[in-house]
Amino acid sequence: MKKTLTMLALATLLVAPFAAQAQDADESNLARMWVVKPKPGTDQQLEDAMKAHNAWRKENKDPWSWNTYHTVTGSDLDLWYIRSPGHSYADFAAYGDSEFTKKAYEHWMANVDQYVAEYHGHIAEFAPEISQWPDDAGPFEWFWIYEYKLKPGHNRPFFAAAKAITEALKAAGWSETYGFVWQLTGDVPTMTLVIPEKDWGGFAGPETGAYDTVAQSMGEDQAKAMWAEFYSHATSVHSVVYHRHENMSFEGAAQ
Repeated sequence: MKKTLTMLALATLLVAPFAAQAQDADESNLARMWVVKPKPGTDQQLEDAMKAHNAWRKENKDPWSWNTYHTVTGSDLDLWYIRSPGHSYADFAAYGDSEFTKKAYEHWMANVDQYVAEYHGHIAEFAPEISQWPDDAGPFEWFWIYEYKLKPGHNRPFFAAAKAITEALKAAGWSETYGFVWQLTGDVPTMTLVIPEKDWGGFAGPETGAYDTVAQSMGEDQAKAMWAEFYSHATSVHSVVYHRHENMSFEGAAQ
């Protein structure tokens, strides 16, 4: 019964606004993500069923784009992450009430749910003011994620510290792609830094990294102070690498 209720929530995408985490970002920067855990011994069956469901969504013109990821580091290597970006709260309501979503729910329950042990749903918001992610960036296959668990009440000072570093990097001509994302549900307040690459080799980084770029431009003391301020608002930092599966991802019909 509990799993059925969770799946109904997945189908209808009923969410409660938690805008207090955001820093005046555009609502179209919201993302919806589902974490899917397979039942023991059904990893391959779940993957095959998800691929077939993904194909069904594409053939039936799902208006939303979806990306599917696996973690390749850490202890939860069996988890699947299914994410759709670029939405508003109004989009969540419209999509959840649509005939397509009702049919998609029925298809998932009939073909995929039997292999699933747990579901977890999350909402996040991209923060363009402190990111450097051009519209034509990508496509990317690998994503190194740094998750910053923030001290209570430190959302705004953390944002200000990240913005200062971003502006310093842009002023120095540093062109690497990265993005900050507010996690609006789950263990909050939390901010994640996303560093995307086309292959593993990209994670070696540029010849001059972010810190050294700012140090060369503004001086070692200033760079040290900026990074110290940035980290002073976090209680912990956790990192993980995600791999995007191209054959389980697609551009939505409305895009």
